[in-house]
Amino acid sequence: MRSELFGALTNYEVLCHMKKTHIFLQHSVTCPITGDEEGVPVAILEAMASGLPVVSTFHAGIPEAVVDGKTGFLVSEDAMGERRG
Repeated sequence: MRSELFGALTNYEVLCHMKKTHIFLQHSVTCPITGDEEGVPVAILEAMASGLPVVSTFHAGIPEAVVDGKTGFLVSEDAMGERRG
């Protein structure tokens, strides 16, 4: 399996990459210092709208968009990667 990190891209470039990929992975974590979390990441919604299966973390609003085992897969934020539920 091969992974690439592209950095900042235009919307068009992101769309082109999404058309060539097989899965979307987003590992979101809670900041250990401030406790800050993101809501529902727009990137996950865009990936789902593109028809990509999503793998992400049980984090903040992500489970509101990704139903574990139905519309994608969710794992714990911690390094152990244990699944909830």
